[in-house]
Amino acid sequence: MYRSILVPLDTSPFSEHALVLARGMAQQTGAKLTLVHVHKVIEPIFIGTAPIYDEINDGEHRAKELAYLDQMQQKLISDDPLIMTTELLDELPVAEALYNYTMSTDIDLIMMTTHGRGALSRFWLGSVADSLVRRVTVPVLLVRPHETEPDFTHEPRIKHVLIPLDGSGLSEQIIAQAINIGRMNHARYTLLHTIEPVITSYATAPHAATFGVEWLDQTQSQAKEYIEQTAQRLRNESFSVKTEVLVGPPAATILDYADTNDVDMIALATHGRSGMARLLLGSVADKVVRGATVPVLVQRPHSEE
Repeated sequence: MYRSILVPLDTSPFSEHALVLARGMAQQTGAKLTLVHVHKVIEPIFIGTAPIYDEINDGEHRAKELAYLDQMQQKLISDDPLIMTTELLDELPVAEALYNYTMSTDIDLIMMTTHGRGALSRFWLGSVADSLVRRVTVPVLLVRPHETEPDFTHEPRIKHVLIPLDGSGLSEQIIAQAINIGRMNHARYTLLHTIEPVITSYATAPHAATFGVEWLDQTQSQAKEYIEQTAQRLRNESFSVKTEVLVGPPAATILDYADTNDVDMIALATHGRSGMARLLLGSVADKVVRGATVPVLVQRPHSEE
């Protein structure tokens, strides 16, 4: 279970959507919730070569940011007690500040929206989340913001978790993190392996059709054996697990399955390896994060096990 959850905020309602889910998780686990904002020091005015800082104006901005964090903290207070703290960080760039704070504290989960908007949006784009995911070793739960303001009376529950696997030990490292979140609501899990079809021109390979069918049959058989073995290990621990082996472009197949099967969260490692283990990384993970309508849990895996 998680002990300390970090929620970066950029003062926009879009970034606050992560708070709704974070509060519920903190209540269920007793984890400490840390709300953090990165302060941007007002640019100095140069007289000659000497920089002149407007400390009064900067102080006013800092006071507003602290007041905002306090306001968010008050919004999260409910009948269930929460352990909460707020932090205003001075270091820039934003991603660097969040990375350094995470690595210097006991944070074991980051929850944030994939982007923010408003006056400070230029500092809180998808690149911030992208940079964090590529650097931190703790899992990051990315939430897609809606156009409307967050509903703090809503209590979302994650009851169906989709876990795409590519056959590698690296991709499997996300399973433990997915279970940490899913077990809060006795979730069911679906392990998904995708096979991207090989397209070969008949003109250049007259026997391509026969080869393609044989290759696909063999690949599907190997994938089903792998995914079932992985699922059985989880079933032995009393988790509800089903498996799927689907043919199609990995990212599109993952997103389509999530949209049509009542999936509440997708969990995947940011990369895998080659061979039978199709690369669930780079462009695939990016496409899933950008296209998903449900929260996506991602983590940079450790070395291959």
